[in-house]
Amino acid sequence: MHTTEYTYRNPVGLLRHKLMIRPDESHDLRLHSATLKVEPAPSDIYWKHDVFDNSICFLHWPEALRTRRLGIVSELDLTHHPEGQPLPIYSLDSAAEQFPYAYAAHEFPDLARFTQLQMPDSDRKVTHGPAVSCQAWIVKRPCEYWTQ
Repeated sequence: MHTTEYTYRNPVGLLRHKLMIRPDESHDLRLHSATLKVEPAPSDIYWKHDVFDNSICFLHWPEALRTRRLGIVSELDLTHHPEGQPLPIYSLDSAAEQFPYAYAAHEFPDLARFTQLQMPDSDRKVTHGPAVSCQAWIVKRPCEYWTQ
């Protein structure tokens, strides 16, 4: 539970408030429920996502409202797994036990982009390193497949 309270010497009007009080779910956090209590009650509450996909809450009050106090209580029920959720148990396909892997012909169009360098390799560490045999093998097989 998080409580924020403002008190004012004289009555004040309340402008739009922007709250960032709801965490995003992730691999290590599950949000089960979230409640928000605001006094005085706003005339309008709405939620949006910002460009980073954060949940943003906006509060609006009538222009005529005057108050000496604003109270906001946010209560979250969540489960946090600091070490992350237990990982699933994967099994290795027997075809993947040997390297280089034998990909099915229908997989080559999906793999083609992974054979292209994404960053410059001016020192030629990638194009002349251990990955070259794998890269050449993946590139060669689709070409053979498409030209047959």
